Amino acid sequence: MLAILSPAKNFQQIPFPAGSPMMTKPRFLEKTTQLIEQMQKYFPDELSDLMNMSSRLGEENYIRFQNFFDATECGHAALLSYKGEAFKGVGAESFSEEDLCYAQQTIRILSGLYGVLCPLDEITPYRLEMQTQFHSGTVRSLYHFWRADLTNAIKEAVQASPGDFALIHVASQEYAKALDLKTLKVHFPVIQIHFKEEKEGKLRVVSTYAKRARGLFIRYLVQNRVHHISELQNFVADGYSFCPDLSTKTDYLFIR
Repeated sequence: MLAILSPAKNFQQIPFPAGSPMMTKPRFLEKTTQLIEQMQKYFPDELSDLMNMSSRLGEENYIRFQNFFDATECGHAALLSYKGEAFKGVGAESFSEEDLCYAQQTIRILSGLYGVLCPLDEITPYRLEMQTQFHSGTVRSLYHFWRADLTNAIKEAVQASPGDFALIHVASQEYAKALDLKTLKVHFPVIQIHFKEEKEGKLRVVSTYAKRARGLFIRYLVQNRVHHISELQNFVADGYSFCPDLSTKTDYLFIR
């Protein structure tokens, strides 16, 4: 059983815990190189316009792209590199060596630049969201650029993972659209996880809370060595619990 998670926009540098397993290399570095070479053609103000960010961030990411191939720049394990609500929920900095090894088999992070990442893949900070309106040559969008490779990679990862053959969709829609979920559903169940807040008798999604809950769910999967679909419903954290009446076989709703 494999779970997919979205990346975050921001990064942190957490030292790799002593005794941790060795870092690995991202699977699609050749395609990443193609994207970097294209992004290096943009000036800071063009990057700001392309990705709808401030001048400061445009300059920062211009420098990142220009220095991307600098051999002196040390990378960091993906699961420990991203800084955002979901990754706060994951709390991977407190994982044991066994936790990290299990996560390596059962978790994948989707990425606009790297395509798909294992938790221990070595990456450097970047900014390239999957929805970026990027055009180059025959590349119509990053979704078009990545879809076939990512779909195949996720299919292989599910088949190689321990436990039930199933894909647990804990990613945002922005990133899940990079996969051909229709094709994947032919081979195994795809179960999407939802988190909602109940207020005044109504259910709604609060983005910040939902992101953190996704991270907590990933943490639950890893630390409890969840192998079977039937165990997903046992997740209870931060006030969330499974709502059977509003869930289906392929959409699990947790509310608080």
